Amino acid sequence: PGPVPEVTHLTFEHSPGRGDARFTADGTAFDVAIWGRSATGERVFIGIEIKYSENGYEPAPRINDRYAVIAPTANLFIDASDPALTANPCQQLFRQHCLATTILDQGLADRAVLAFIAPSHNHLAQAAALTYVRHLHAAPTGRIPFIPLTLERTISALAMAGLPEHARALHRRFTDWWLVDGELHLDEVRAAATNQFAS
Repeated sequence: PGPVPEVTHLTFEHSPGRGDARFTADGTAFDVAIWGRSATGERVFIGIEIKYSENGYEPAPRINDRYAVIAPTANLFIDASDPALTANPCQQLFRQHCLATTILDQGLADRAVLAFIAPSHNHLAQAAALTYVRHLHAAPTGRIPFIPLTLERTISALAMAGLPEHARALHRRFTDWWLVDGELHLDEVRAAATNQFAS
């Protein structure tokens, strides 16, 4: 709902042209790409970056010269030449925002959104998103809005959108921390029993 009441297609690990100089001329891609239409018929692109256990400090690739052309005209960044944008923890979101910019510039969509999803307990990834927001003119309302979300909220949205069983399965698999806590407690009990019998 919201910007895309009609989804036309969805792809994973997507770039409109890896290595293509019309875009970012590198391997930058979105974990999930949603293409659709707004209520008024606009073509909408939503690029999504998802972190589960990753912290936003993965090895940073070399940032090529294409970004120095895209970023200053993107109308997204407070200071497009700030070195922090091309370093961790911001560099991946910076590259994806620039890729979304080129999708608009090349006429592949009329509107674009960059979303970021990570579990609420992944405090490093959540902090990376907040750090990135500080470099943007207007994160939620700019030319290409940047929307950080928790995985928990995303799963709840699936349930509210009419997929409660799917949401329940995702919750059990990815955000039901009681399962993890239970396993840790069992390990403690086993270790205590082993130590008791050993002495």
